[in-house]
Amino acid sequence: MERKVRLLIKNYESLKNVKTEPCIKLTLHERALKYTLKDKYINFKEVNECTDIIRESTSIFSDFRGDISINTAIIISFQSQFKESLEEILKIHKKLRQNKFYSGDSLALISNMIFENKNKIDIDECIEKTKYVYEFMRNKHPFSTSIDDYINACIVAINSQNIDEELIDMEEAYVYLCKNGFYKNNTLKNLSQVISLTRKKEVWEKCIYVKKELEKNNCKFHKFGYPLIGVMAFLEIKDMKSTIEKIKNISDKLKIYRGYGSFVLDENYRNIIAGFLVIQNYISNKDKNSILISKTIDDINKAMNIAIMTATTSSIILNNI
Repeated sequence: MERKVRLLIKNYESLKNVKTEPCIKLTLHERALKYTLKDKYINFKEVNECTDIIRESTSIFSDFRGDISINTAIIISFQSQFKESLEEILKIHKKLRQNKFYSGDSLALISNMIFENKNKIDIDECIEKTKYVYEFMRNKHPFSTSIDDYINACIVAINSQNIDEELIDMEEAYVYLCKNGFYKNNTLKNLSQVISLTRKKEVWEKCIYVKKELEKNNCKFHKFGYPLIGVMAFLEIKDMKSTIEKIKNISDKLKIYRGYGSFVLDENYRNIIAGFLVIQNYISNKDKNSILISKTIDDINKAMNIAIMTATTSSIILNNI
Protein backbone atom coordinates (compact mmCIF):
# COMPACT_ATOMS: atom_id res chain seq x y z
CA MET A 1 0.00 0.00 0.00
CA GLU A 2 2.84 2.39 0.84
CA ARG A 3 4.35 1.69 -2.58
CA LYS A 4 1.06 2.60 -4.27
CA VAL A 5 0.86 5.85 -2.33
CA ARG A 6 4.43 6.72 -3.35
CA LEU A 7 3.68 5.93 -7.00
CA LEU A 8 0.52 8.07 -6.87
CA ILE A 9 2.47 11.06 -5.54
CA LYS A 10 5.28 10.44 -8.02
CA ASN A 11 2.81 10.41 -10.94
CA TYR A 12 1.12 13.58 -9.68
CA GLU A 13 4.44 15.40 -9.37
CA SER A 14 5.45 14.20 -12.84
CA LEU A 15 2.19 15.43 -14.35
CA LYS A 16 2.79 18.92 -12.98
CA ASN A 17 5.66 19.15 -15.47
CA VAL A 18 3.49 18.32 -18.46
CA LYS A 19 3.10 21.07 -21.08
CA THR A 20 -0.58 21.79 -21.52
CA GLU A 21 -3.21 24.48 -21.44
CA PRO A 22 -4.08 25.72 -17.91
CA CYS A 23 -6.44 23.29 -16.20
CA ILE A 24 -7.71 22.67 -12.71
CA LYS A 25 -5.75 20.19 -10.62
CA LEU A 26 -8.45 17.52 -10.51
CA THR A 27 -7.39 16.69 -14.06
CA LEU A 28 -3.92 15.79 -12.80
CA HIS A 29 -5.28 13.84 -9.82
CA GLU A 30 -7.50 11.81 -12.11
CA ARG A 31 -4.64 10.89 -14.47
CA ALA A 32 -2.28 10.15 -11.59
CA LEU A 33 -4.84 7.80 -9.99
CA LYS A 34 -5.69 6.00 -13.23
CA TYR A 35 -2.10 5.06 -14.03
CA THR A 36 -1.14 4.31 -10.44
CA LEU A 37 -3.91 1.69 -10.39
CA LYS A 38 -2.38 0.28 -13.58
CA ASP A 39 0.99 0.25 -11.78
CA LYS A 40 2.51 2.57 -14.38
CA TYR A 41 4.79 5.56 -13.98
CA ILE A 42 3.98 8.56 -16.16
CA ASN A 43 7.13 9.95 -17.78
CA PHE A 44 6.41 13.65 -18.30
CA LYS A 45 9.19 14.01 -20.91
CA GLU A 46 7.55 11.40 -23.14
CA VAL A 47 4.11 12.92 -22.49
CA ASN A 48 5.44 16.34 -23.55
CA GLU A 49 6.87 14.81 -26.71
CA CYS A 50 3.47 13.27 -27.45
CA THR A 51 1.73 16.58 -26.74
CA ASP A 52 3.91 18.22 -29.41
CA ILE A 53 2.98 15.45 -31.86
CA ILE A 54 -0.72 16.07 -31.17
CA ARG A 55 -0.32 19.81 -31.79
CA GLU A 56 1.55 19.17 -35.03
CA SER A 57 -1.03 16.64 -36.25
CA THR A 58 -4.31 18.43 -35.38
CA SER A 59 -5.90 21.80 -35.98
CA ILE A 60 -6.51 24.37 -33.27
CA PHE A 61 -10.24 23.45 -33.30
CA SER A 62 -9.63 19.71 -32.98
CA ASP A 63 -11.41 17.64 -30.31
CA PHE A 64 -7.94 16.55 -29.20
CA ARG A 65 -6.77 20.00 -28.14
CA GLY A 66 -7.17 21.58 -24.71
CA ASP A 67 -7.35 19.45 -21.57
CA ILE A 68 -8.12 16.31 -23.59
CA SER A 69 -4.64 16.49 -25.09
CA ILE A 70 -3.21 15.35 -21.72
CA ASN A 71 -5.37 12.23 -21.79
CA THR A 72 -4.36 11.36 -25.35
CA ALA A 73 -0.70 12.23 -24.85
CA ILE A 74 -0.39 9.96 -21.81
CA ILE A 75 -2.06 7.07 -23.65
CA ILE A 76 0.26 7.22 -26.65
CA SER A 77 3.32 7.79 -24.42
CA PHE A 78 2.97 4.15 -23.32
CA GLN A 79 3.00 2.94 -26.95
CA SER A 80 6.15 2.00 -28.85
CA GLN A 81 5.24 4.26 -31.79
CA PHE A 82 3.87 7.63 -30.69
CA LYS A 83 2.89 9.15 -34.04
CA GLU A 84 1.45 5.91 -35.45
CA SER A 85 -0.65 5.42 -32.31
CA LEU A 86 -2.07 8.93 -32.60
CA GLU A 87 -2.94 8.24 -36.24
CA GLU A 88 -4.89 5.15 -35.12
CA ILE A 89 -6.83 7.21 -32.59
CA LEU A 90 -7.60 9.87 -35.20
CA LYS A 91 -8.89 7.16 -37.57
CA ILE A 92 -11.24 5.88 -34.86
CA HIS A 93 -12.43 9.45 -34.30
CA LYS A 94 -13.10 9.81 -38.03
CA LYS A 95 -15.15 6.59 -38.04
CA LEU A 96 -17.23 7.88 -35.13
CA ARG A 97 -17.91 11.12 -36.98
CA GLN A 98 -18.92 9.12 -40.07
CA ASN A 99 -21.41 7.29 -37.84
CA LYS A 100 -23.02 10.64 -36.97
CA PHE A 101 -21.53 11.09 -33.49
CA TYR A 102 -21.27 14.78 -32.63
CA SER A 103 -17.85 16.38 -32.31
CA GLY A 104 -16.61 17.37 -28.85
CA ASP A 105 -14.40 16.40 -25.93
CA SER A 106 -16.49 13.30 -25.23
CA LEU A 107 -15.85 12.03 -28.74
CA ALA A 108 -12.11 12.38 -28.23
CA LEU A 109 -12.39 10.49 -24.93
CA ILE A 110 -14.22 7.53 -26.45
CA SER A 111 -11.77 7.48 -29.37
CA ASN A 112 -9.02 7.07 -26.76
CA MET A 113 -11.06 4.44 -24.91
CA ILE A 114 -11.68 2.34 -28.03
CA PHE A 115 -7.98 2.56 -28.91
CA GLU A 116 -6.98 1.34 -25.44
CA ASN A 117 -9.31 -1.67 -25.80
CA LYS A 118 -8.61 -2.40 -29.48
CA ASN A 119 -7.08 -5.80 -28.77
CA LYS A 120 -10.24 -7.19 -27.17
CA ILE A 121 -12.91 -5.68 -29.44
CA ASP A 122 -13.84 -5.24 -33.07
CA ILE A 123 -13.67 -1.47 -33.54
CA ASP A 124 -16.51 -1.19 -36.07
CA GLU A 125 -18.77 -3.42 -33.97
CA CYS A 126 -17.93 -1.43 -30.84
CA ILE A 127 -18.92 1.82 -32.56
CA GLU A 128 -22.26 0.29 -33.59
CA LYS A 129 -22.89 -0.99 -30.04
CA THR A 130 -21.98 2.38 -28.56
CA LYS A 131 -24.56 4.07 -30.76
CA TYR A 132 -27.17 1.44 -29.84
CA VAL A 133 -26.57 1.90 -26.09
CA TYR A 134 -26.60 5.68 -26.38
CA GLU A 135 -29.96 5.61 -28.17
CA PHE A 136 -31.36 3.36 -25.42
CA MET A 137 -30.15 5.78 -22.75
CA ARG A 138 -31.57 8.77 -24.60
CA ASN A 139 -34.96 7.08 -24.94
CA LYS A 140 -35.08 6.19 -21.23
CA HIS A 141 -33.67 9.50 -19.94
CA PRO A 142 -34.33 12.10 -22.65
CA PHE A 143 -33.81 15.12 -20.37
CA SER A 144 -30.62 13.99 -18.64
CA THR A 145 -28.82 12.26 -21.52
CA SER A 146 -26.35 14.39 -23.46
CA ILE A 147 -23.31 13.81 -25.66
CA ASP A 148 -21.34 13.44 -22.43
CA ASP A 149 -23.05 10.05 -22.18
CA TYR A 150 -21.15 8.85 -25.25
CA ILE A 151 -18.52 7.76 -22.74
CA ASN A 152 -21.05 5.85 -20.64
CA ALA A 153 -22.39 4.14 -23.72
CA CYS A 154 -18.91 3.21 -24.91
CA ILE A 155 -18.02 1.65 -21.54
CA VAL A 156 -21.13 -0.53 -21.72
CA ALA A 157 -20.41 -1.45 -25.35
CA ILE A 158 -16.87 -2.56 -24.51
CA ASN A 159 -17.61 -4.50 -21.32
CA SER A 160 -21.10 -5.98 -21.65
CA GLN A 161 -21.59 -9.65 -22.46
CA ASN A 162 -25.31 -9.30 -23.23
CA ILE A 163 -26.19 -5.68 -23.91
CA ASP A 164 -29.99 -5.99 -24.00
CA GLU A 165 -30.21 -7.90 -20.71
CA GLU A 166 -27.72 -5.65 -18.96
CA LEU A 167 -29.46 -2.47 -20.13
CA ILE A 168 -32.71 -3.76 -18.59
CA ASP A 169 -30.90 -4.71 -15.37
CA MET A 170 -29.22 -1.31 -15.33
CA GLU A 171 -32.54 0.50 -15.60
CA GLU A 172 -34.11 -1.62 -12.84
CA ALA A 173 -31.12 -0.98 -10.56
CA TYR A 174 -31.35 2.75 -11.25
CA VAL A 175 -35.02 2.91 -10.30
CA TYR A 176 -34.44 0.81 -7.16
CA LEU A 177 -31.55 2.98 -5.92
CA CYS A 178 -33.45 6.21 -6.66
CA LYS A 179 -36.11 5.01 -4.21
CA ASN A 180 -33.54 4.15 -1.57
CA GLY A 181 -31.47 7.23 -0.79
CA PHE A 182 -29.39 7.81 -3.93
CA TYR A 183 -29.67 11.08 -5.83
CA LYS A 184 -30.68 11.05 -9.49
CA ASN A 185 -27.62 12.03 -11.51
CA ASN A 186 -25.21 10.68 -14.11
CA THR A 187 -23.01 9.00 -11.52
CA LEU A 188 -26.03 7.03 -10.30
CA LYS A 189 -26.38 5.78 -13.87
CA ASN A 190 -22.72 4.72 -13.67
CA LEU A 191 -23.36 2.87 -10.41
CA SER A 192 -26.36 1.15 -12.00
CA GLN A 193 -24.13 -0.02 -14.84
CA VAL A 194 -21.54 -1.46 -12.46
CA ILE A 195 -24.02 -3.50 -10.43
CA SER A 196 -26.09 -4.51 -13.47
CA LEU A 197 -23.15 -6.65 -14.55
CA THR A 198 -23.59 -8.72 -11.37
CA ARG A 199 -27.33 -9.25 -12.01
CA LYS A 200 -28.01 -9.83 -8.31
CA LYS A 201 -30.57 -7.81 -6.39
CA GLU A 202 -28.74 -8.43 -3.12
CA VAL A 203 -25.91 -6.30 -4.53
CA TRP A 204 -28.38 -3.45 -5.01
CA GLU A 205 -29.39 -3.78 -1.37
CA LYS A 206 -25.78 -3.90 -0.24
CA CYS A 207 -25.10 -0.59 -2.04
CA ILE A 208 -27.49 1.06 0.39
CA TYR A 209 -25.68 -0.61 3.31
CA VAL A 210 -22.23 0.48 2.06
CA LYS A 211 -23.35 4.09 1.55
CA LYS A 212 -24.79 4.21 5.09
CA GLU A 213 -21.63 2.67 6.58
CA LEU A 214 -19.43 5.22 4.82
CA GLU A 215 -21.57 8.05 6.19
CA LYS A 216 -21.77 6.51 9.68
CA ASN A 217 -17.98 6.16 9.85
CA ASN A 218 -17.37 9.71 8.61
CA CYS A 219 -15.86 8.57 5.31
CA LYS A 220 -18.21 10.03 2.72
CA PHE A 221 -17.37 9.90 -0.98
CA HIS A 222 -17.80 12.76 -3.40
CA LYS A 223 -20.77 12.10 -5.71
CA PHE A 224 -18.27 10.86 -8.33
CA GLY A 225 -17.76 7.89 -6.02
CA TYR A 226 -21.14 6.20 -6.55
CA PRO A 227 -19.62 3.55 -8.88
CA LEU A 228 -16.97 2.73 -6.25
CA ILE A 229 -19.78 2.04 -3.78
CA GLY A 230 -21.02 -0.53 -6.29
CA VAL A 231 -17.65 -2.28 -6.37
CA MET A 232 -17.50 -2.36 -2.57
CA ALA A 233 -20.98 -3.90 -2.59
CA PHE A 234 -20.27 -6.84 -4.87
CA LEU A 235 -16.84 -7.71 -3.44
CA GLU A 236 -16.84 -10.23 -0.61
CA ILE A 237 -15.60 -7.83 2.07
CA LYS A 238 -16.12 -9.57 5.40
CA ASP A 239 -15.32 -6.60 7.61
CA MET A 240 -16.66 -3.45 5.98
CA LYS A 241 -15.88 -1.28 9.01
CA SER A 242 -12.22 -2.34 8.95
CA THR A 243 -12.03 -1.64 5.20
CA ILE A 244 -13.50 1.82 5.69
CA GLU A 245 -10.95 2.48 8.44
CA LYS A 246 -8.16 1.58 6.00
CA ILE A 247 -9.62 4.03 3.49
CA LYS A 248 -9.69 6.77 6.14
CA ASN A 249 -6.09 6.01 7.15
CA ILE A 250 -4.82 6.22 3.56
CA SER A 251 -6.80 9.43 3.02
CA ASP A 252 -5.17 10.92 6.12
CA LYS A 253 -1.72 9.87 4.88
CA LEU A 254 -2.33 11.55 1.54
CA LYS A 255 -3.08 14.85 3.29
CA ILE A 256 0.58 15.41 4.11
CA TYR A 257 1.56 15.50 0.45
CA ARG A 258 1.50 18.67 -1.60
CA GLY A 259 -1.61 18.80 -3.76
CA TYR A 260 -3.60 16.45 -1.52
CA GLY A 261 -4.10 18.60 1.57
CA SER A 262 -7.51 19.75 2.77
CA PHE A 263 -7.02 23.31 1.52
CA VAL A 264 -6.39 22.05 -2.02
CA LEU A 265 -8.42 18.85 -2.35
CA ASP A 266 -11.83 18.17 -0.85
CA GLU A 267 -11.78 15.37 1.75
CA ASN A 268 -14.65 13.47 0.11
CA TYR A 269 -12.78 13.39 -3.18
CA ARG A 270 -9.54 12.35 -1.47
CA ASN A 271 -11.51 9.49 0.14
CA ILE A 272 -12.32 8.18 -3.35
CA ILE A 273 -8.62 8.11 -4.25
CA ALA A 274 -7.87 6.27 -1.00
CA GLY A 275 -10.81 3.95 -1.63
CA PHE A 276 -9.42 2.86 -4.98
CA LEU A 277 -5.99 2.16 -3.49
CA VAL A 278 -7.53 0.00 -0.74
CA ILE A 279 -10.15 -1.81 -2.84
CA GLN A 280 -7.64 -2.76 -5.51
CA ASN A 281 -6.10 -5.20 -3.03
CA TYR A 282 -9.29 -7.28 -3.17
CA ILE A 283 -9.00 -7.93 -6.89
CA SER A 284 -6.21 -9.61 -8.84
CA ASN A 285 -5.66 -9.26 -12.59
CA LYS A 286 -6.96 -12.81 -13.07
CA ASP A 287 -10.05 -12.25 -10.96
CA LYS A 288 -13.31 -12.39 -12.90
CA ASN A 289 -14.30 -9.14 -11.19
CA SER A 290 -11.26 -7.21 -12.48
CA ILE A 291 -13.33 -6.02 -15.44
CA LEU A 292 -15.66 -4.24 -13.01
CA ILE A 293 -12.81 -2.41 -11.29
CA SER A 294 -11.57 -1.32 -14.72
CA LYS A 295 -15.06 -0.15 -15.66
CA THR A 296 -15.44 1.74 -12.38
CA ILE A 297 -12.18 3.59 -12.89
CA ASP A 298 -13.39 4.62 -16.35
CA ASP A 299 -16.78 5.66 -14.92
CA ILE A 300 -15.29 7.92 -12.27
CA ASN A 301 -12.70 9.30 -14.69
CA LYS A 302 -15.59 10.05 -17.04
CA ALA A 303 -17.53 11.84 -14.33
CA MET A 304 -14.50 13.94 -13.45
CA ASN A 305 -13.86 14.76 -17.10
CA ILE A 306 -17.45 15.86 -17.60
CA ALA A 307 -17.35 18.00 -14.47
CA ILE A 308 -14.07 19.56 -15.53
CA MET A 309 -15.50 20.33 -18.96
CA THR A 310 -18.85 21.71 -17.83
CA ALA A 311 -18.62 23.04 -14.27
CA THR A 312 -16.78 25.65 -12.28
CA THR A 313 -13.94 24.71 -9.96
CA SER A 314 -16.02 25.46 -6.87
CA SER A 315 -18.87 23.16 -7.89
CA ILE A 316 -16.44 20.30 -8.49
CA ILE A 317 -14.56 20.72 -5.24
CA LEU A 318 -17.48 21.44 -2.93
CA ASN A 319 -20.42 19.44 -4.29
CA ASN A 320 -20.58 16.30 -2.15
CA ILE A 321 -23.06 13.45 -1.70
